[in-house]
Amino acid sequence: MVRGRKGWRPGDDELLRGTAFAAYKSYLERRFPQPERSSAHPYVGVVRQWLTYCEGQNTDPLTEATAAHVERFCTQARTHAPGRSSGMPSARYSEMRSKAVRSFSRWAVEAGLAWSDPTEHAKVARTDRARGVDGRTLTPADLLALTRAARTNPLDLAVLLVLADTGIRPIEARRLRLGDYHPRDARGPIIRVKGRGRGPGTTGTALREPMAVRRLTEGAAEALDNALRYGQAVAPARTRDGWVPLLRVRTRAHGELVPLTEDRLALLVRRLTTVAGIGPVAAHDFRRTWVRTGLACGYSPQEIRQEIGHRSVLTTLRYCSDGPRLPLSPHAGRIREEAGDHVAYAISLYRHLHGGAPLGAKADRLRVQTAEQAEQARQLREYADLRRAAAEMAEELARLKAATP
Repeated sequence: MVRGRKGWRPGDDELLRGTAFAAYKSYLERRFPQPERSSAHPYVGVVRQWLTYCEGQNTDPLTEATAAHVERFCTQARTHAPGRSSGMPSARYSEMRSKAVRSFSRWAVEAGLAWSDPTEHAKVARTDRARGVDGRTLTPADLLALTRAARTNPLDLAVLLVLADTGIRPIEARRLRLGDYHPRDARGPIIRVKGRGRGPGTTGTALREPMAVRRLTEGAAEALDNALRYGQAVAPARTRDGWVPLLRVRTRAHGELVPLTEDRLALLVRRLTTVAGIGPVAAHDFRRTWVRTGLACGYSPQEIRQEIGHRSVLTTLRYCSDGPRLPLSPHAGRIREEAGDHVAYAISLYRHLHGGAPLGAKADRLRVQTAEQAEQARQLREYADLRRAAAEMAEELARLKAATP
């Protein structure tokens, strides 16, 4: 349990709570210079509601709040959807509220304003864990079914292939701008991905590169080009910040193009999985599948960590310990020889060789070569078996001759 400074316990007067809220708000402003592009953007409003809730319960949020208070606040609060004044909040909304309270409580502990974090033992459902703690690894057949379900809509197909090719987080997909896509880079088509708001020099967080490069396969780049041409007839959809998003979707109600968000991505994945008939899939499962498939292609955890943008290699290994790890592909050597350091292309080759969508002449040649190698290996095994049998027969004849008077 995380604890604050020893020998000091705050009082529960209203002035202290107001001062703590102002200090926490200032802390968020320093940590996230661009709060509108951060997942912590609604934290200030939620923390204000948390303090009001604790006041209504005659509970000091710094010293007397418990896990039960956090659970009731996160799961029993009314939703703020238009035209809806009652009912239970969604799992995503409850999770966001719990993260906001956890952020405030941990900050209070580190600042010495509280002894412990009441959210440490609170049980609030996570949206990504709705199906269980293991998550799901998408097979090449699953991805092929999703691709076929999205092929009639170039916008949906572009979103799907970018997620499958790069393994980026949903929030990173939302932040992609039109200028982040470089189809004619010297390394091939790439996108520049902004992290989760923790930029260089952020106090108390890991140092992250301001922009990370993700290489795309030819299929994903072609899908992106088709989606951009498809949207040229419509005025570019701009966000409230004034920038043009790279990924957009079409609303089912009015048919207009709108920027991709986490909620719209979740709805898109849910709709595609329903059409494909492969069961429930979360948007984060594409990232989980990307990591596990990269390891199955023969890349080391450190190489995958560097490519996917994890803070620590332990996070990369957790993707394998949290669920079933894919076995090393029998084609791993050929895949690495063909793809080199292009992990996205290696993963596409893996899917092609294990029953996924075709990728063209290179992958077909690779499939033929691996088939020929498998046939040669089978013939060598048969030859070795024949030699072993001949040696055993020779030993038996020698034993019989020695036993004959």
